[in-house]
Amino acid sequence: MEDEDLKSAINVAWVLLCTALVFWEQAGFAMWEAGCLRSTSLHSILLKNMCDAAIGAAAFFTLGYAIGFGGGADHKFAGNDKFFLKGVAIDDYHIVFFQWAFAATAATTVSGCMAERTQFAGYLIYSFFVTAFIYAVPLHWLWADAGWLCAWGDNAAFGYGMIDFAGSGIVHMLGGAAGLVGSYVVGPRAGRFTDKGPVQIEGHSITLTTLGVYCLWFGWFGFNAGYTLEPLRGGAFIGIVSGGRFFAACGRLHERLRIDDPVHAGAVHAWPGFWGCIASGLFAWPKQVATLGYVGGGGLFYTGHGGQFGTNVLGTLVVLAWTVATSSIVFGSLQAAKLLRVTAEEEEMGVDLAEHLPRDGVTPLKSKMMGAVMRHRGSGSGASSRACGASETTATYA
Repeated sequence: MEDEDLKSAINVAWVLLCTALVFWEQAGFAMWEAGCLRSTSLHSILLKNMCDAAIGAAAFFTLGYAIGFGGGADHKFAGNDKFFLKGVAIDDYHIVFFQWAFAATAATTVSGCMAERTQFAGYLIYSFFVTAFIYAVPLHWLWADAGWLCAWGDNAAFGYGMIDFAGSGIVHMLGGAAGLVGSYVVGPRAGRFTDKGPVQIEGHSITLTTLGVYCLWFGWFGFNAGYTLEPLRGGAFIGIVSGGRFFAACGRLHERLRIDDPVHAGAVHAWPGFWGCIASGLFAWPKQVATLGYVGGGGLFYTGHGGQFGTNVLGTLVVLAWTVATSSIVFGSLQAAKLLRVTAEEEEMGVDLAEHLPRDGVTPLKSKMMGAVMRHRGSGSGASSRACGASETTATYA
């Protein structure tokens, strides 16, 4: 009995350690995104990254976990109990927190894609919906025992299920695709695309982006390793995000489509995540598949059978279609309600001043700047307007 208790304690400690590492990626996203953007959006993006974790916790603990892991063996599509974590055994709380860290990561990806021109109120709404519903439903499909795409469940589609190692599909692809939909609906930043082609808008701090890379790199060890002991099972036969060529090619494709992704989150997450799902159907090693309790036999290149590959392709396309459809509804509704994009004047002065800094002693300055922007626009002095905005921003932060 003591050996079992020790084994359980080690398992829980390991999962909690990996949870902390995954959560540390939030710091990495914050630093990366802050460095990629202009200084006039710094306050905004840092606040949004902090809120991703907070809103994500509220959404996941109240609704997301129930939809993702609630219900019995006959609930193939979505769970229907354990709302507000009611009925969750205290021995399973470490799993809840581990899954929350993953859910928050998917939502964070979206905020970067839509940075520098999105209203804070609209952000709060879509962040909640992404975590509580858009993410939670595919979470049930793939990682709940009863899910119809679960690779180790009795309901596994076609007797295989979809192998999705540590969230290549439902974290990276889903978050990146939702972000790209949001970026398309909200529209590009002013001046990003012209008749002569795309205009590169440089970030303000290579130091912050470099720090963000190291934070993400460190947290990534928990992203993968947490699945080596976590009871929901995982494997190490393919990387989460692979395909540097995918990143480069997709970045160019997004520019051709005039999709403005300031932090390159879509190119980093969506399409490499897509490839990660497909690759599992090709390279899954039969011996490890059997060891982990997956019902399939292995990838196409090892077995010569296309069942696992076909199921992974189908599951990947279904998750992608779900994400695009539901994200379009959420972002389209926010756009129609005029809750998604800031005004042209607010965007020109910067969302920090427009939405986050007005308070005692600052509001008059905001009004003064908006008046200055309008006057300079009327006189056709775009350069003077930008200079005015830059000097006033410096004065306000000081």
